[in-house]
This record gives sequence, C-alpha cells and structure tokens, in this order.
Amino acid sequence: MAVATLVLLGIVSHYSDPYNAWINLLARVGNVCVFLYILWRAGGKAIVSSLSSRRTNIAEELDSLARRKLEAEEQLKDLQSRIANLNAEREAILEESRAQGEALKASLIAEAQAEAEKIREQAARAADTETKGAVDALRNQIADEIIEAVEASLKERLNANKHAKLIDNALKKVVLN
Repeated sequence: MAVATLVLLGIVSHYSDPYNAWINLLARVGNVCVFLYILWRAGGKAIVSSLSSRRTNIAEELDSLARRKLEAEEQLKDLQSRIANLNAEREAILEESRAQGEALKASLIAEAQAEAEKIREQAARAADTETKGAVDALRNQIADEIIEAVEASLKERLNANKHAKLIDNALKKVVLN
C-alpha cells in the first residue's frame, strides 16, 4: 500500500500542472525507499551477514596486529639491548681471542723448548758415545804402540840364549806354582 502510494505520488508530481517541489521531493524519497526495500528483500540477510563477518574479521585482524605489535616491540627492545651490549661482547671476544692466542703461543714455546732439550740430550749422548769410542780407539792404538815398542826393546836386549832361559824360568814358575 505504501509502495503504491509512493508510485502514485511520483506520477502525480510529474504530471501536475503547477510544479510543487515538496511533492517532487516526497516522490523521490519514496522511490529511494522502495529501491532500498527491494534491495533489502533481495539481499539484506547476505549484506548483514557479510558486514557482521567483516566486522569479526576486522576485530580479529586488529587483535592479531596488536599481538604482532607487542612481539615487534619486544624484539626491538631485545635488539636494542643486544646492540648496547655489542661493544662489551666484542671486547669479551677480543680478550678471549687474545687469551687463546697467548695460550697457543705458550704451548708452542713449551713444545719447542722440550724438543730443543731432547735434541740437546741426543747431541750430548752422541758426543759421549763418540768421545768414549775415540778414547777407546786411542787407548788401543797406544797399547799396540807400547807393545810394539816393548817387544822391540826386549828383542834388542835379549839374544836367543837369554830368551830361551827366560822362557824356561817362566814355565818352571808356572808349573811349580
């Protein structure tokens, strides 16, 4: 009934002889209301559900963004504290590297000194061995020369008779004792 009245009002406003602006406005508002009513009947529930689901989605997205903002702020604070401590960490790492370098240097020096000591001991043993060998060889050579000199001296002093007597006396002493 309201729709029919509005349609009739629209027709009358266009065909009336004296133009009335209020009737024209009322007809236009009525036409808009009829159009909105038709839209509501055709897709009102879909529009309402779409808008309510959109509202829910927006609320969830805002909550998600708020959580992400808090997480980002926490990460920012963490990064700022790490940046503030970066210089101290760098110094600690450098000091640790220096200490490791010094320890490595000391161990290398200790190993080198131990190796040098071993080499010195080996050289001393080799020198002792060579010295003893040289002394033994020299003693043997001197003993051989002394024997040869004594033998030559005895041969000069003893003739064949004296020599035979000396041997006989030595044999008798050995046999009798």
